Amino acid sequence: MADLNKGRYEQKPEFESDVNDPLVEISSLTGNNKELWLIQWPVHQIVSSDIDGKRLPFD
Repeated sequence: MADLNKGRYEQKPEFESDVNDPLVEISSLTGNNKELWLIQWPVHQIVSSDIDGKRLPFD
């Protein structure tokens, strides 16, 4: 029998869940012309409190 967990994603032990409130309600993303970009910040860069947990419009 094949290993059912093979290739399955598992988070690293040092993973910490985000405790901030969501910035976007998923229900607001339905319909046409909606985009949500998830940008991963480089792990070794300090996140400025000016942008941490804030919306950054790219108009």
